Amino acid sequence: MVCHKLEFPSAMFLCHSFDKIDVYKVPWIGSDDTKAKVIAICHKDTSTWNPLYFAFQNLKVKPG
Repeated sequence: MVCHKLEFPSAMFLCHSFDKIDVYKVPWIGSDDTKAKVIAICHKDTSTWNPLYFAFQNLKVKPG
């Protein structure tokens, strides 16, 4: 389950789930040696997503 904060005058979140994902909890070390544990989510099937979705544009990839 993933929840995203929505822009709304009071607290509101959009929560949803995906079937075809892998979730990883990994250690992360920043360039200033700050340490954290972060969550990485890999979507395994994006074939039905809008090809103009910002992540595809930023990464220069297509749905698949």
